Amino acid sequence: MARPSPTIIHGEPKIPAVAHGVINEDAPTAALHELMDVRSGDIVLEKPRFGSFHGTDLEVILRSSGIDTVILGGINTNVCVDTTAREAAVREFRVLFLSDGTANFDLPDGGLGPASAEELQRAACAVMAFGFADVVTVDEVLGRIPVAASA
Repeated sequence: MARPSPTIIHGEPKIPAVAHGVINEDAPTAALHELMDVRSGDIVLEKPRFGSFHGTDLEVILRSSGIDTVILGGINTNVCVDTTAREAAVREFRVLFLSDGTANFDLPDGGLGPASAEELQRAACAVMAFGFADVVTVDEVLGRIPVAASA
């Protein structure tokens, strides 16, 4: 069975899920979770691809603020969070990847059989720990942040 491949239109790759609007600003799949506590002064970026650095000013924002470490959590561990972690690592940011602050969903057969959310989570965390990030729990990160530790 052939794997789906990106479509090339005028030299620009179009990832099928992106081309179908899965991360468009107005897509429900791209909306911030209702429990997300976005406050005045927080920076919210619209990202055109799965990684948060590609096509955004995130690196400039972080560097101009003196930030050298990013804490990553979210959904989908092996797509968006993984891509952002890799992008951050190659830009020499320290990456803290939340093993219990990321999640997956089961994937259908893409040519090698289906993959469960648990398998994907385990593999993504193993790859992150091997070469891109410190894989930590939310509690471990909170313990490292002085304000959170004393709250």
